[in-house]
Amino acid sequence: MIQWASLLLGSVLFISLFEMLHLGAALLLGAMAAAILVAVMEGSVAVPRWPFILSQGVIGCMIAHSMPLPILDLMLRQWPLFLAGVVSVILVSSLLG
Repeated sequence: MIQWASLLLGSVLFISLFEMLHLGAALLLGAMAAAILVAVMEGSVAVPRWPFILSQGVIGCMIAHSMPLPILDLMLRQWPLFLAGVVSVILVSSLLG
């Protein structure tokens, strides 16, 4: 419970700071900075399975909603490049992880 509270408080503080500095993606970066700080302090926050899956679905829908149709046409025409990018990220993250 304390780790969740520190994560929430840290997120609010970092987000506020980043918003005052007019950084792009302050919500994402602030929450990420707070999570990194909790992890560095050897804390851990366990997220239940269903909220995790639901949040991933919501983020996927938000990304799909923000993509204009011409980008899909570009992706279809240049699919080998996009496939190579995805495969390379998976390979590198697997080797590093």
